[in-house]
Amino acid sequence: MTIPINVEKKKFFEVYLTCLHPVLKLKEREIEVASIILLLHFNNYGKMEENKLGDFLLSADMRKKIRNYLEPKMSEANFNNHIFQLRKKKILIGNNVNPSIVDKYPKGSSKKIVLTYDINFVD
Repeated sequence: MTIPINVEKKKFFEVYLTCLHPVLKLKEREIEVASIILLLHFNNYGKMEENKLGDFLLSADMRKKIRNYLEPKMSEANFNNHIFQLRKKKILIGNNVNPSIVDKYPKGSSKKIVLTYDINFVD
């Protein structure tokens, strides 16, 4: 089944993570924080080495900018708690985005996301 979704580039990762909610089990604010980090990762991907990109995304300056971008603004302690949860849920590995979350960025104007369910029936 194909479900077309039209979305602005800046909202893509929020929609993407929401679609993956049954698997990732992210809370609403975790989705907001992760989607901004993924958008920044996308916008800077290929411009610097992957490990430097991770350090850049979670630098003190970028953390503050992300916190101030969120509505409502988020405290530093609350933001750090969300980063901890994103690491615990394997969205972030250290300061880097988990490669399985961003295996292929959209090229052009569309991205196909395929979810495969492996269902085991038990009696």
